[in-house]
Amino acid sequence: MRYVKTARLVETGHSILYEAHDKKRDEPVVIKELKVSEASLTTARDVARFRRELRVQSEIAGPHFMPIFDMSMDSDPPFYVMPRAENNLKSFVDQNGPLDTAYAVSIFSQVVDAVEVMHAANVVHRDIKPENALLYNRKWVLSDFGLCRQRESGSTALTSHVGLGTVEYAAPEQFRNAAAANERSDIYSLGKVFYFLLTGKVPWPEVDLSRVPGEFEYIVSRCTREYPINRYQSVVDLKKHLLMLMFPDSELQTPREVVQGLQQRYTSGDVSTLDEIIRVIRQNSDDQRLYLDVVPRLHKSVLLGLGSRYETELKEVVRRCFEHVSEVRIQFEFVDTLAGFLDAIFDSSRDVELREYAMTTLLALARDYSRWNAAIVFADIADKCVKANSTFLLVEVLRGNPEGADFVAQWLRGKSMPPIVLNCL
Repeated sequence: MRYVKTARLVETGHSILYEAHDKKRDEPVVIKELKVSEASLTTARDVARFRRELRVQSEIAGPHFMPIFDMSMDSDPPFYVMPRAENNLKSFVDQNGPLDTAYAVSIFSQVVDAVEVMHAANVVHRDIKPENALLYNRKWVLSDFGLCRQRESGSTALTSHVGLGTVEYAAPEQFRNAAAANERSDIYSLGKVFYFLLTGKVPWPEVDLSRVPGEFEYIVSRCTREYPINRYQSVVDLKKHLLMLMFPDSELQTPREVVQGLQQRYTSGDVSTLDEIIRVIRQNSDDQRLYLDVVPRLHKSVLLGLGSRYETELKEVVRRCFEHVSEVRIQFEFVDTLAGFLDAIFDSSRDVELREYAMTTLLALARDYSRWNAAIVFADIADKCVKANSTFLLVEVLRGNPEGADFVAQWLRGKSMPPIVLNCL
């Protein structure tokens, strides 16, 4: 048996969660099983709901959601396996009290990002609450899609008119008609989660706006209005307002200026700005000046932070940066800047694919521009590969670009390279 259950965590009306040990991965995991009634009262709807939950959580997999390690609908009972989270947002706030405003906004922004991705996939969660926001790999991710509603081809996958949701956080319309819940219902729940983060108080039986820091009172108020038509109409609108309040001068600033200001704050010790740095860069992926003037000059400490917390997003940003580079004629001096950027990217990430991309791109720059400095930087990275037992990666890059390998050969021969590398020159 691969999984050894060690504790019973939570039991709901439809499922049971167990803490377990995964002998194959040798790490703690959580098993979620469909609750099968001893009286055979488990209905076809229960099974369909569990199957939908599993399908949705698999389809929208990504950095904003809890991953699924294993699953089986054919087992008795059906189950799926997730990593063991470090904490949930309810416990985190209960343990730490009302959070510092900047920290609360940083966490809330991560949850909002998850909801934005989910809505883009035509999924409405319908049970957004602090217990379903989990800390995993130092990020806050969304979980538990047991009550989700998925739109398919203009229709809905769930047509029940029974009220669903958690009373402290669910929108009023969910209790009148669960099938009527839409994206604005999730926005209502987000407003209550934000209230909880800012005040440390459960938003029930009412939201006491006098407890909310003044600058965020309007966001909480608008999210939690009784009628959906009076709320934000999309998560995108909510994010824009949140960003405007966090950075009041941003409407008068270019994305370049915003990122530069955030970077200055980060290097001065305000690590909460890291989330906004990656957000602004990704939201402005078509801004060529941002990607040519600012991204290649990001401080190495910023890149190290991004590589640690936002590896997937960093990979996306680096590729987009060099797409912009390919569209313009660049000066020789800028090649040196790009070489330094790629060197920092190599050091900032453990992702083999991103490291290979950085090395391949650097080798091409050195060759295409006959830039000795870029060749020297490549040779330094090659030395790091050998010392870190990643010689295979270096060999793959050299074999994939023989002309580039020929250009950097003299600098590589000046290093202590193993024969397998020298044979590529």
